[in-house]
Amino acid sequence: MALGVFAVLAMFLAFTLWAVLFVRPQNGFGYVQEFPSARYQPRPLLRNPSERAAWKFLARTDLGQAHVFAKVRVEDFLAARGPRWRAAVARAGMRGGRVDFLLTDAAFRPLVAVDIDARSRPAGLRAATAWRDRLLRSAGVPLLHLPAAADWNQVLMQWRQDRTT
Repeated sequence: MALGVFAVLAMFLAFTLWAVLFVRPQNGFGYVQEFPSARYQPRPLLRNPSERAAWKFLARTDLGQAHVFAKVRVEDFLAARGPRWRAAVARAGMRGGRVDFLLTDAAFRPLVAVDIDARSRPAGLRAATAWRDRLLRSAGVPLLHLPAAADWNQVLMQWRQDRTT
């Protein structure tokens, strides 16, 4: 009995010491954990040459009133509907998925998602990409794959022809 009380008291003291040393109030509400040994620095959003080239290509292409967004999470532009537990499972399936670029109309509704296909992807990433592709297809959001080293003007023209037929 005394050992259990001692263990609870020791855990309480350890938690209190941790809270005093590492947890700082943020604007008087809530808490943010700070890690004294970690350093944070900004990094470019478009880190590889293929993504930068695709951004420049999409920015100069005549897209009408479309807006171009980079590195968008799937859960930011798709919503899961249905019974509560099914929607929760569907949201869990979307978590972590992203598209390289998302084009939206003037009302910010998704028009087309764009993915830059890397030359070689690990098997696990290929499976996740296939799942994301099926998810977008079921939601009615077309997905345009741009090969990393291809004539994107030709790919875009072919996509536009396929879309109109």
